[in-house]
Amino acid sequence: MNKVLIFLFMIILLFSSIPFFSSQVSAAPSSMIYQAPITIDNTQSTPTPNPFQQMIQLSESTYKSYITYSGSTANFEFSYANNTIIPAWIESNNSGKLTIWLKIYSIPASSSITIYIDFASLTTNLLSSSGTIGIGEAPQLSPTYAEYDNGASVFDMYFNGNTPLSDFNSESNTLTQASVTGPSGTTINVISITGYASNFGFVYTAESLTNQPLIAESSSQHAGNQAGGLGADNGQVSIVSGTSTSDLNAISVDMGYHLSDNDYSYFSNDYYSDGSQTYDVNQQGTDNTNWHYASVTYYGSSATSWSGYIAPQLYSTTGGYSGTVSNNPLSSSPTLYLGLIGSVNSNDQWQTYINWMRARSYPPNDVMPSVSFGSVMPTYTVTFTESGLPSGAKWNVTLNGVELSSSTSSILFSEPDGTYSYTVGIYQGYSTSPYSSSVTVSGANVNVAITFTQVKYSVTFTESGLPSGTSWSVTLSGSTLSSTSSSIVFTEPNGAYSYSIGAVTRYTASPSSGSVTVSGTSLNVAVTFTFEQIHPPAHYRAYFNETGLPEGTTWGITILRHNYTSDTSDISINLPNGRYAFTVIPVPGYTANPSNGTLYILDGSAVIDITFIPVSSVQFSVEGLPSNMIWSVTLDGITKSTDGTVITFAVTPGNYTYSVNLPEGYSAFGYNGNLHIQNSTVNIKISASPIETADQFGISYAYIMVALVSAVIILIGAVLVEIKKLSKYK
Repeated sequence: MNKVLIFLFMIILLFSSIPFFSSQVSAAPSSMIYQAPITIDNTQSTPTPNPFQQMIQLSESTYKSYITYSGSTANFEFSYANNTIIPAWIESNNSGKLTIWLKIYSIPASSSITIYIDFASLTTNLLSSSGTIGIGEAPQLSPTYAEYDNGASVFDMYFNGNTPLSDFNSESNTLTQASVTGPSGTTINVISITGYASNFGFVYTAESLTNQPLIAESSSQHAGNQAGGLGADNGQVSIVSGTSTSDLNAISVDMGYHLSDNDYSYFSNDYYSDGSQTYDVNQQGTDNTNWHYASVTYYGSSATSWSGYIAPQLYSTTGGYSGTVSNNPLSSSPTLYLGLIGSVNSNDQWQTYINWMRARSYPPNDVMPSVSFGSVMPTYTVTFTESGLPSGAKWNVTLNGVELSSSTSSILFSEPDGTYSYTVGIYQGYSTSPYSSSVTVSGANVNVAITFTQVKYSVTFTESGLPSGTSWSVTLSGSTLSSTSSSIVFTEPNGAYSYSIGAVTRYTASPSSGSVTVSGTSLNVAVTFTFEQIHPPAHYRAYFNETGLPEGTTWGITILRHNYTSDTSDISINLPNGRYAFTVIPVPGYTANPSNGTLYILDGSAVIDITFIPVSSVQFSVEGLPSNMIWSVTLDGITKSTDGTVITFAVTPGNYTYSVNLPEGYSAFGYNGNLHIQNSTVNIKISASPIETADQFGISYAYIMVALVSAVIILIGAVLVEIKKLSKYK
């Protein structure tokens, strides 16, 4: 019983150590033609962290006939037994010995796992910066800087010389991206820090970790090209607790502090504790401007010390120096970042280049699990080919625990000899044959045919309410079916479909239209027909009210060619909704306002007010004109003419202006003027008289002249008589 419990505990521990990475890692491509097992053995009594960065040192000679790597091409990658790709990063190539880092799931205590190195053809290039396929490499190894750098997918925290400056807080120091000569003599990009604004050089803010044991490492250079030169104390890699100097805790390895006037240290430990800095602990060696590697190891929150080194190479202090400090400034820091601390001023400034900086998991007891390599096995292509799916449909197959999908008709796996189970993913609306089975690879490629068959389901429309034998119809997704029975049945695959019910005279369908979604099952739609009762339209009262007529006077309205009359003051008519033209029947002696118009009935009664205004007359009569002679009168712009003796105008009360126009040769007194009318008839008489001619005037003038001459003669005679009398007296 105890053995069973121990076995179950080990299984639980194993599965609990499998990581849930933030991004999916693809399966090995079918182009792999060889595989070799690699066994990784954790000899310690505690499991490795999850995830864990495992170092592999691979001699190309081990797989000489199968492997190629040049910095610009690599034909290999790493995978689990289920073909899932393992993110991998080539750190260096030392005369054919490759140092490679893998990001794997946790290895239980005192246990081992087997992974695989997969080989494609020697002409296939699997270098990639994606982190999900192929393999990456350190940025300075690529022909173009960082072209194949996938370090961010392998390490817990990582940046290189191409990382955006917006991912850093430089505490007002000057941070730039610069092109310089790198470790191998090629031009590379770096993060360059200069200035002296703060001893807190910078912090990489884009990533952080909870407080845990870790190792921070960098590829860096003390440039010695600013004030202070090699005597300026510059951190080369640091683990810091925050993004500002406030209450900062940090541990670091530095270069450059003065040992004497002309001697600057190659190595020292620096740290911050609650915002207070201690620098130049364990000073050793003489600084130079060579590229080097710097490392700080943090043993966790419960540790009582930390350590670090700077050397020309990683994992060894040969040619370099190391030191341990017996304190733990980070013990209570909840969050850890990568950065740099130093001791700078105007005379000793920042002057450091960073090629890359990373943080990786701390191995159990600082012991990296051991690695052993197995023999190469050939792999063969297992091809699954489908038929029956629509063009471009995405389908999938899971073989040996690895799921691959495709929008083409084929899915390819690469497997060594063996027997493997597979299942075909469900494609909604289709059946699959075979759905699951196994395939055996035995020294040759294998083809598996998969057939998809579309499944259709019934969509039944059932009516109620129609008389037996009545024809009715349904249109579903553009297809129309009709029936004299109570049901209409369509057969459709999965999908959403709109429908409409055909019109049936004197019946209303409910619903008359809609949509249905077929999803792996048959559907029923009930349609109810209701007989339409015919009702006359509603009528509303229209009122015509008159004012101005004497009581009892008959008046009327013409509407819809029908006359409605009344001897009271109102007329009412029942009408349905609509628009109606009306006219007022004339009443002698009166004019109506309005005399016509439009009546609107809209779900209610309507009222039209009619005002009758009495009509008066103005009569013009003429005398003195010969018979049949035409004359005229203009009253307020209206002209009437006649060859008789009377002209009459019908008017309403008001003020008017008139003028009389007589035939040529006649005139009259008062031939124009103004009138004020008040509900009465006005008579204006015009007396016409002829105008004298020139002959008539000449005769009259002669008579006058004879009379005047006669009078003058008489007067002269009288004067002469008087003169004669006077002469006698003398």
